[in-house]
Amino acid sequence: MNNKFQQQPPTPDLSGLYERVKPKSIDEVMQLPDPKQIIKGWLIENGLSVWFGEPKCTKSFLMTATALSVARGTDWFGRKVSRGLVIYVVAEGQSGMKNRIKAFLQRHQIEDEDIPFHMVMASVDLLQPDADTAGIIYWVKQIEIETELKCKMVVIDTLSRTMAGGNENSPEDMTQFIQNCDRIRERAEAHVAVVHHTPKNGSSPRGHSSLIGAADAVIRVEKHKDGNTATLEACKDFQDGVQVGYKLLVEELGEDEDGDQITSCIVEPADVEIETKAKKLSGIEQLGMQALCNTIDKVGKKVTNNNIPAGAICVQMEHWRIEFYAMKHGEQESKKKAFQRLTSKLQNIGRIGIYQDDVWLVNKSVGT
Repeated sequence: MNNKFQQQPPTPDLSGLYERVKPKSIDEVMQLPDPKQIIKGWLIENGLSVWFGEPKCTKSFLMTATALSVARGTDWFGRKVSRGLVIYVVAEGQSGMKNRIKAFLQRHQIEDEDIPFHMVMASVDLLQPDADTAGIIYWVKQIEIETELKCKMVVIDTLSRTMAGGNENSPEDMTQFIQNCDRIRERAEAHVAVVHHTPKNGSSPRGHSSLIGAADAVIRVEKHKDGNTATLEACKDFQDGVQVGYKLLVEELGEDEDGDQITSCIVEPADVEIETKAKKLSGIEQLGMQALCNTIDKVGKKVTNNNIPAGAICVQMEHWRIEFYAMKHGEQESKKKAFQRLTSKLQNIGRIGIYQDDVWLVNKSVGT
């Protein structure tokens, strides 16, 4: 049989040079080990997670408790944990970290236990490729040797304090930050957990959406009247929507030099009642919501994408805009400005979701 591929001149064997990107067959892929988990049903080894919420919503308290659970190998909200070394980059709130750790040790009556939990207590630059990324990887490897333990997690707390003047909304800057997190994740062979902010009353993390697209798990941290919650909003490996509740308990740590009580808080699992009251929408926002509902009824469809909730009915932003323009009275420029304002507002208060050109309803109430 005439085989045109066999007739081609031989090429030099470069397989050793390109071994890392050699394609694998289905049979070879099926022989690969299943992903190992750090926290069962929540986090995988060597993954990237984003823990986000409004300022003062207890993100760092939860992240500290989570990291200490991994370092000790103790259950996290009843879920099995894989024990290992944890490196915590305390780029924000450094002054409170000592008391946070002291409160945890005191509440759990820990005295002689050697916990492999190490903290970077300095400003860190994870934006520039030649800044601190290599240094963090170096110290991970050094402390692994000292502790004789594999590093399981590197915590970055927070994103904004480790971008060193970068613009969170810039795709170039955010991509560079993600690449540096990936360098840590790949070379340290550890899970990287990034603590990040959301605007006040916001529904998504600040900055460019590429961060969420790169994450294996996205966890929303919220503060309620009755306590706090952490919700697995999006996950590539496990079920979305899983939630845990907790409260902060005050721990008295002694007195300062003036005789005043020193306190900090620890995380305690708890059932938390969540408020469901919707925020009142303005007239123009109600019109925008009605236009979106109309558009969904006309051309809505499900979109398969890890960044969009399963089952959400989406429409293109342009189709929504056309419907809104048709419903609103006034000049074209007035319609344009109103549409820009309401899309941003509705996303920030959690009524709609937006990913690239797709839009969907989060709360289907229109007139409230």
